[in-house]
Amino acid sequence: MYGLEWIVLALLVCYIVAWVMAMQLIAKVAEHKGYRDITGKLWFIGFFGFAFTPAVIVSALPDKGAGSDTPTSEKIDAELAKYKELQEQGVITEEELQAKKDQLLKLV
Repeated sequence: MYGLEWIVLALLVCYIVAWVMAMQLIAKVAEHKGYRDITGKLWFIGFFGFAFTPAVIVSALPDKGAGSDTPTSEKIDAELAKYKELQEQGVITEEELQAKKDQLLKLV
């Protein structure tokens, strides 16, 4: 019986280590999505449930920073002004300026 107790203890330790690693990963994903304020709640839910419960919650959350990669009109205006100045200096041609305008306006 002495050997069985060690096996059970080893399995319990492995389960706890795996649970902590899973919860750390889930909290990291939540922070990456912009939900730094709920990581404590996720740990609480994971402690009284299974680690997959907070994982389901985090996977269902929308990414708060999803629209940050799209250029704003201010960025596009600044970029166009920069290329217009380059065209006036003779660095780029009128055709290159027009091509860049078309490319930037497609992003809007």
